[in-house]
Amino acid sequence: MGKIVIKTEKIDEMIKSVKHATDNTGLYLGEFNGIWLKADGKSEITMITCDGHRLFMNKCKVEKCTKFNVVIPVIKIPKDVAAITIIETRLDFVSFDFGNVKMTYRSHNPERFEKLEIDSFLKRENKFSICVNPNYLKDALKNMNNMIELKFGRSDTDGIIIQDCTNENEIKYVLPMRKNRYSY
Repeated sequence: MGKIVIKTEKIDEMIKSVKHATDNTGLYLGEFNGIWLKADGKSEITMITCDGHRLFMNKCKVEKCTKFNVVIPVIKIPKDVAAITIIETRLDFVSFDFGNVKMTYRSHNPERFEKLEIDSFLKRENKFSICVNPNYLKDALKNMNNMIELKFGRSDTDGIIIQDCTNENEIKYVLPMRKNRYSY
């Protein structure tokens, strides 16, 4: 069981920044069809999404939280709600208390998300160019400010890391396209 107290506008901003990498269609990897919400138990939460081609991550400082890991659905914040949102997890459910509106959803085990080697992707330093699907790049750049930093992996099979310069906690990862060796 876990609990987070966060500003409603911040949770809305986080969801908008990561929702484009969720696989709601089931075409790619159906196990990644939600948002991995992690709370460190101190003062930070992280949202991570992945559809098998893109990995988006956003971190945020919160007023109060307990430690937990859960996969939540992509939700839309209702209009005219309180400034503070309380998110609570219980067994297989997660509830969002927006003051005058309460929503409860079934949550999922983050077991498949935990297998992603996110930290190893984010620590790469060698830089060179690679090919990516422009639509995925466009989705990654949504909700980002004007200043971004691009980081590339060690080979053409590694993806691109996109980090917002004004918000160091917003990180997105776009996987590469396969190059056709025989194209001219």
